[in-house]
Amino acid sequence: MQAIEKEQKPLHLPAWLYIAGLLLLKSIYVLSTLEPIDFQSLLYSLFALAPVLFFISFSFLLPQRKSHKYLLVMNFVFSLILFIDAVYARSFGRLISLHMLGATNVLNDLGSSIRSLLRVRDFLLFVDLPVLAWLFAKNRFKLPLRRVPLFFAAFGLATALMLGNYVRLEHYKLLGNYKMLPLYMSPIGNHIYDLYRLTQDRAEELTPERVEVIADWHDDNARFLSPEIEYRSLAGSLKGKNLIIIQFESLENFLIDKEILGNEITPNLNALLDSSLYFSDVIEQVKDGNSSDAELIFNTSMYPIADGSAFLRFGENVYNSLPKILGESGYTSVAIHGDDAEFWNRNTVFPKLGFTRYIDETQFTIAEQMGMGISDEALFGQSLHEIRSLPEPYNFFIITISSHIPFELPEEQKHLTFAEENISTDYLQSIRYVDEAFGRFYRALEQEGILDNAALVIYGDHEGIHKYYKTDLPDNHKQVPFIVHAPGLPSLEITNPGGQIDMMPTLLYLLGADQKLYEDTVMGRNLLGKFSGSPVLPTGELAAPADGWDLLQEALKISDYSIRGKFYERFVME
Repeated sequence: MQAIEKEQKPLHLPAWLYIAGLLLLKSIYVLSTLEPIDFQSLLYSLFALAPVLFFISFSFLLPQRKSHKYLLVMNFVFSLILFIDAVYARSFGRLISLHMLGATNVLNDLGSSIRSLLRVRDFLLFVDLPVLAWLFAKNRFKLPLRRVPLFFAAFGLATALMLGNYVRLEHYKLLGNYKMLPLYMSPIGNHIYDLYRLTQDRAEELTPERVEVIADWHDDNARFLSPEIEYRSLAGSLKGKNLIIIQFESLENFLIDKEILGNEITPNLNALLDSSLYFSDVIEQVKDGNSSDAELIFNTSMYPIADGSAFLRFGENVYNSLPKILGESGYTSVAIHGDDAEFWNRNTVFPKLGFTRYIDETQFTIAEQMGMGISDEALFGQSLHEIRSLPEPYNFFIITISSHIPFELPEEQKHLTFAEENISTDYLQSIRYVDEAFGRFYRALEQEGILDNAALVIYGDHEGIHKYYKTDLPDNHKQVPFIVHAPGLPSLEITNPGGQIDMMPTLLYLLGADQKLYEDTVMGRNLLGKFSGSPVLPTGELAAPADGWDLLQEALKISDYSIRGKFYERFVME
């Protein structure tokens, strides 16, 4: 009996202190998925206590049973959010935004990809919940005395700390640095700020002053569209040619023209380099929209928006896009993708971009399923069928999918041999599969004479293995290949550092498009120019030294203003 009485003795510390400490540890775990934790990071992590204390303070106003239930539910909700953060950060290098939490159609389609990013240790975020529930049920915690004064003290202190931190970050212009905000504000504080921004966030009517700022930025950027003297002979070298553009899922630059683990991974892409311009220092610039951001960047030369996906949030926007500029020269633009038409809202966005037709998985003659959608073998087969009947000139945009995470292929589709298999070799196998499918497509184009008057443009949408998993493969430095291939083009490797934002203006230069058609709207530069390109990371930092840094450091903000304010509608007639 004495043992039972001893077991029921209340714990020394109140429940709210245990929960505050547990949520602090959970916040540190989430921060560790973003950056390695050092002493300075641990000090910053103490900011997590302010928002936690803010929410805990309301428990002091409740009677014991309701107070315990409130604390338990609060702990569960925050643990769930931090769990989602940890998995999302592993993929995107940032915490999930409230905009993406609402993108259920995208998240549902990414189910297998998300599962591959889970770690057993992530579930440790929930192990305290049943223990706390048992302790609450046994009344092992006592409510603190003088609860109303404690509420005002905790609420006031937490509010003052959060507001003071906000003012400090605003003063040092750090509120736009999404990579560092979770550290400066804590993960939970970051979501509170995200909620505040969500209430303020909407399509905005641009003020005359902001229109002038955007227009001035483009005026200054126009000088970076001029070509280098040695590349002036390439101006208009693709003029009038049909375009076949391939957005290659998860294609990283380190694979091109290399042997990895004793295997040539992209032999068919490598074979193109003899008559191609190969831009080997182009970085990925996607954010929450991932592949859809790559499509936005390539077709509009606009940076992704600060939070969420432009395709989802501003799907009705119109742009001075590549298809529309090509349309001025009589081009018909068609897009094809072996997935659901509504995925990333493409069925709404692509017509706004100027594509006259979007071919989704329901329109395929052969619909062999693989991974997230129809196999790329079937995709290239359907593409060949469609190209044969297109009026010339045409712009045919192909979006591959079979090399999407988790990089799973049927055994019969694996072409490479490795001493051991792991996620890295799975990635290499998936890239090789798509390369083989592309090779058959290319040979068919060649045999049917389609390539005689066509140019191929190939680029990676974002990193693959290095974006999602730890790997011993060679570093990729966030680079994606950008290859322009056509009969008669010289074999050149251009090492000018740039980003995906520069692909559209570079291609328009090769097509001989009048610069006046796009200089007021593109945010990229000509990679064949005498200046550097735009190697701006999604954080706003530079991946390499670049000319015109004053412009580049404003670029992400200008693009966000422009998309949210529909700046480009003034240049485009639908």
